[in-house]
Amino acid sequence: MRASNLFFAGLISVLAPLSTGWSRIGETMDEVLAHYGDPLSTEVYRGSRGNEILQEIRFLVDDVNVVVTMVEGKCVRIYYTQPEPFSDFMIRALMETNSGGRRGKLSEFQSGSEVELKTWTTIDRKEPEITGKVLSGTIEGDTIGGNLEVSTLEYVRAQALLNITGQRKPQP
Repeated sequence: MRASNLFFAGLISVLAPLSTGWSRIGETMDEVLAHYGDPLSTEVYRGSRGNEILQEIRFLVDDVNVVVTMVEGKCVRIYYTQPEPFSDFMIRALMETNSGGRRGKLSEFQSGSEVELKTWTTIDRKEPEITGKVLSGTIEGDTIGGNLEVSTLEYVRAQALLNITGQRKPQP
C-alpha cells in the first residue's frame, strides 16, 4: 500500500469513531445512549423548588471519561478527560464533530510555562454558539492530561441558575 493510502486509511480510522461514535451538542438522551451505551452514573441537579435544572451522565469510552450534560432533554455540554493531552488534530475533530460539522477557530494561550489553554469557538454565526476549552500541562507538579470541554450558552445559564439557588450538589 502506498504511503498516501496508508495516511488516508489511518485518518479514516481516526475519524470514523468521531463521526458515528461520539455524541453531539443538541442530541437527545436516546441519541446519547445510542452512542455510549449504559452510563456509569447519572446525577440530577435540581433548583430550590425541586425542578430539574440539569443532568450529568458519565461514560467510559476507550479509556476516555465522558460526561454529557443534559438540559431540558438535550445535550448542552460534553466533557472529555484522558491521561494524555489531546492533539490539535483531535481537538479540531472533536469540536467539529460535536458541533455537527460546524467550523471554528482554535486559539492558544500560555499560562507561564507549565499550563496551556486552548479555546475553540464556532465562527459561522449560527445559534447556538458552541465553545470549547482544552487544558493541559502541569500544576504544582501534577500532570493535567487531556481535558476537553464542548459547551453552549444553555449550559452556562443552567450553571448560573444552580449557583443562584445554591443547589450545586446532585439531588435525588
